[in-house]
Amino acid sequence: MGTREEDAPLPIEGVVDHLEQPIFSRGAAGGWPSAAFIIGTEVSENFAYCGISMNLISYLTEDFLESTASAAANMNTWSGLSMMLPLLGGFIGDYFLGRYRTTVVSSLLYVLVRSCSPSEIVFFTPHLH
Repeated sequence: MGTREEDAPLPIEGVVDHLEQPIFSRGAAGGWPSAAFIIGTEVSENFAYCGISMNLISYLTEDFLESTASAAANMNTWSGLSMMLPLLGGFIGDYFLGRYRTTVVSSLLYVLVRSCSPSEIVFFTPHLH
């Protein structure tokens, strides 16, 4: 029989929890509660993206009084930025913050933006009327 040190589980190399403690089993963290959170977040994000995409050109032409060509160009810019910014977020998360801090910071930013009413975002509103 081996000694106690030989029988002790070894931590998984390069894997830590949110307290920077080593993980000894992949089954000890994550699971279905984490998957439900990720799936719910992705579903709500896709609903928001599709809703904005469908209404942005109408909003820009009616409320901002832009031409259709200008509204389409702004729509393309918004769409491209929304597709490219996750790459920047991934870079920042991987090299500077770490996955747990990135998740917390991005979730707090998401909640902060979603909790603002449209009347509080005065710098986006044109003063045409």
